[in-house]
Amino acid sequence: MLSPNMPESWIVQAATYLLGGRFTGLQALASVEDHIVVCEDAEATVLVVTTPLEERGRQVLAEVGSLRHLMVIPAAGGLPAGESHGARPLDAGPATETDVAWLQYTGGTTGRPKGLMQPHRSMVQLVYAHLADFEQPHMPRYLASAPLTHATGLGVIPTLLRGGTVVIEQGFDPGRFLDVIEAERINCVSASRR
Repeated sequence: MLSPNMPESWIVQAATYLLGGRFTGLQALASVEDHIVVCEDAEATVLVVTTPLEERGRQVLAEVGSLRHLMVIPAAGGLPAGESHGARPLDAGPATETDVAWLQYTGGTTGRPKGLMQPHRSMVQLVYAHLADFEQPHMPRYLASAPLTHATGLGVIPTLLRGGTVVIEQGFDPGRFLDVIEAERINCVSASRR
């Protein structure tokens, strides 16, 4: 998936897992060449993009032999006018616990990006680890300013399971960061531990 931060970028990721697919997020700021390399290496068959990135998606589709479909999410998001879908229970889907759910690529700082495989059981353990983390607030208000299609997306499910709120920003802006924290009463952010 190639997308800026928006709810649909996380929803597509979750739907991919439920359908038994393997999700790979593309860095929106990377070059077309980088997207081609990752899609080829991942042997991607479907590329999902948002309307502003449709032309870039078409360029990648033309160059990657394994890609069969380009899906474009409307700029306004949501369902097309007149369509609706009722709520229904989620099925476990066809994937097994050892099937790869997330094929995430490194930033390529030491050369070509490398794919890291996360099976479904690993993804479930990550959720449990977030829920068991005593540093998590009881009712989290999670700020997602880094890409949801990458590590920031891992905090969404634990936040929602606790009845919390996810506030999505279109990237990190140092001048805006503290204002958003104050205005949205943020008590949880994604951060790396060293």
